[in-house]
Amino acid sequence: MLKSRIINITAILAFAILLPLSVIATEGNSGQAGELLRSGIGAKSFAMGRAYTVMPTGTDGLVWNPAGLGKLGRWEVHLMHAQGYLDSRLEYGSFAIPIGNLGGFGLGFVNEGISKIDGRDSFNRPTGELTWGESVGILGWGRSFMQNKFYAGLAGKYVMKNMGEESASGLGGFDIGLISKDLRFKYRVALVVQNLGAGEIAGDAYPLTIRAGLGYRMLGDLYLAADGEMVSGRGISPRIGAEYRFDWLSIRAGYDVMKPEITFGLGFMIENLMGRVAGTYPMLDYAGGALGPIGNSYARVSLTVQGEEMRKLEEIEGDPCQQLSMIEPHMAKRGFVGAKANLIYGYCRFRAEALEAPIDIEPNLGDVYQFFHEAYYGKYGSDWPTKVVTDSLARTIFSQRTHYMYGETRMAKNMDTEAKNLLENLISAGGDSAQYDIRLQYDMARVQEELGEVDEALGAYKSIAEQKVDSPERVLALYRAALLMRDDDRTKAMDYLKTLVRNLATGFWNENGNRVSYPMFPKYKDNSVADDATLLLADLTFSSAGGDPAKIREALGLYLDVLIFYPDMEASVLGEAAEKAAICYEELGDTDSAGKIRKWAETF
Repeated sequence: MLKSRIINITAILAFAILLPLSVIATEGNSGQAGELLRSGIGAKSFAMGRAYTVMPTGTDGLVWNPAGLGKLGRWEVHLMHAQGYLDSRLEYGSFAIPIGNLGGFGLGFVNEGISKIDGRDSFNRPTGELTWGESVGILGWGRSFMQNKFYAGLAGKYVMKNMGEESASGLGGFDIGLISKDLRFKYRVALVVQNLGAGEIAGDAYPLTIRAGLGYRMLGDLYLAADGEMVSGRGISPRIGAEYRFDWLSIRAGYDVMKPEITFGLGFMIENLMGRVAGTYPMLDYAGGALGPIGNSYARVSLTVQGEEMRKLEEIEGDPCQQLSMIEPHMAKRGFVGAKANLIYGYCRFRAEALEAPIDIEPNLGDVYQFFHEAYYGKYGSDWPTKVVTDSLARTIFSQRTHYMYGETRMAKNMDTEAKNLLENLISAGGDSAQYDIRLQYDMARVQEELGEVDEALGAYKSIAEQKVDSPERVLALYRAALLMRDDDRTKAMDYLKTLVRNLATGFWNENGNRVSYPMFPKYKDNSVADDATLLLADLTFSSAGGDPAKIREALGLYLDVLIFYPDMEASVLGEAAEKAAICYEELGDTDSAGKIRKWAETF
């Protein structure tokens, strides 16, 4: 838990550090060539304060980070309009499409202009109205590398400017970008270098720009982003942004420190609101600003239209946990497809936390709950216990395994009445195999014990303990039952503990020799309950000895087993075991050995 908290705190600090970076930003970036592209192309990026380096997933990559083109899963058209101050306007149109393993290719066009400018000659005499405009054509490509460990992309720009009858054009330079995959399913980093090799156009060249970004998924539906941008070495301009997604609505906000400007916006998933339109998936975005030099008069409206997935969920080959970027676009979909995508994502995170993480790191499954909850409740509603059984498609993705993962991630958040009700529904829903029934039964007993329903919990533990199976559930049930019976039925408790210590002390491993974790019970993240069981058996044996030397020697042997075979237990527990072993020696008349073991205990 400590390491997990340190990771979370580090991410939060990284966002906080970007804010005071404005102290070292000695000069702003306004007034330089290329402001057209830095002003915020696309309503979504503008709404998030232009903190967008890690965010692109399609046509938006042409402007912000070409690596985002590598995330394309379908063709996409993007149109944006902004009616600005006085008669100024900003227009953007783009198209992108993925082409097999070659990656995603995109083409975009940006235009900013203003008309009705009063022309004057060198003697300040009117010469009529002028128009000013700047246009940029962009061609880009991006793809994934090293099994989707990161994305890289390249884009080239051609710039055209005009003022009245004068015009100029030339190369606007090349952009090179990188975006990492999600690290620990939460963090993402990105870097883009823009305007490499830009030529001089009408006396100005697009300046070399370096921008780094950090993304953090704080909750399943809340995403935070932070950028630091440096233009021509003038200092770092920090920006922060956030997006919170509902079923069909996204709420966004951002802050550009250097302007300064607060931005905000909304996104509408029209598909989730009213279904597909002519076989496409349209999205409408709006963004505005406040505190800037022209305030909300420079609002932006964007329309994004996407086609069918070029690569459907069922066509993804290999380990899906290595291809989560291909899973993510499906997670917001309704019904079966959205449920399946969330189950895959939840499974991959569960696997990483519970099975693949180092044993000394306590699993953090509370954050994983949201994906299973979305798959069950979010996609199938409150009637999910019936639908996952009766719906023919649902039965192909929901199983006993997804049931226990859903239940245990909820237990990781809190073992309360809501967790109990959920487990009851999961048990009643059944599944594809009886293999995991015992696991859900144990989970239910553990929650009942936590809620004070001791009799019910003990009954379930004993039922599992009496089964002639070699499973982690039985190991845990033997120990929990003995713990609850140690005062009222000491003999039975000791029988359970002896069975565990003598026959089932090898830890939690499946038939293939792979580790099986019980993250909802972090005390046993080391995959062994034998140390605790041995200590409890020693205590019960000693307390029931009644001065019998044979019983005392048996208890002494158990205490020594704890000290010798389980040196990784907490020092306070080892110290207690050593003291009790010393008492056993004294009871047996061996004061010399008692003194030696007490001296040894001082080294713990």
